[in-house]
Amino acid sequence: MNRTMLSYICIFSIFYCNAVSSKNLVKVTIFSATSSCAHWNEDRQKSQGAPLSSGDWISRSIDVAWLAGYLSGVNLTSQSGENLFRDIDMSLATDWVDKYCLANRTSDVPDAIGNLLKRLKRTP
Repeated sequence: MNRTMLSYICIFSIFYCNAVSSKNLVKVTIFSATSSCAHWNEDRQKSQGAPLSSGDWISRSIDVAWLAGYLSGVNLTSQSGENLFRDIDMSLATDWVDKYCLANRTSDVPDAIGNLLKRLKRTP
């Protein structure tokens, strides 16, 4: 490896380490239409009985993947330091959101997760 390349790698590493260890990290939350119970219910209804290769199942899969990311983000930013969803798998989380959103059509999926944490007596 030539000297110039090695220098660039060292400089990049220093800047990268400083950026990662900075306390002023920018936090970004990405919400999509998935975050509304209305959208969640619509995708759930369309996917029921639909072939797995259909666009409706793909939309539902995206919703579930978004939920997994959201749960991970809530867990990661938890002030308590505990694994808030240690005994919750995606099937259970999805069922909870399904039931919550059917009963609370004007709410959002994050409200469903907040309700789940409250029910479990866990504080993020």
